[in-house]
Amino acid sequence: MCSPSLRGCNIASSLLPAVLLLIASGTTESTDNQTEPCLAEACLSAKPEVCIVERADEVCLQELRVHWVTQEIQPVCLALGEHELQCWQNSDEGSYQGQFEWPRQGRLTLLNGYGDVIVYLEISTQSLRPRQRRRLGSPWSIF
Repeated sequence: MCSPSLRGCNIASSLLPAVLLLIASGTTESTDNQTEPCLAEACLSAKPEVCIVERADEVCLQELRVHWVTQEIQPVCLALGEHELQCWQNSDEGSYQGQFEWPRQGRLTLLNGYGDVIVYLEISTQSLRPRQRRRLGSPWSIF
């Protein structure tokens, strides 16, 4: 611990034992690279799942990171709607990263070698200022 007679003593050095204890006990926060264990037949995760734009008429161009896991080794393809993004041969895990124009509503799909859906995930574009409706009548009324 710090002693008032020692030069350079500060709050950081007094917190050092507590920080070391946290690191040793493994209670630090998880990173983005860690994934949840997959308990299903197949799992698909994407970051982000929603692309945010300022106005509703703007196009969203943003990078998407996808990770997938299956219980068996097989050929699979990742698709966004009808557009194939990437395929893997005889794999049970894979990652995809790419930038593209996001749909308003879209479906990321993991397909097996026969074209059957293994697992899917919905992605979308949302705006901070949605389209505003026009008033059909006057803004005031006596009734």
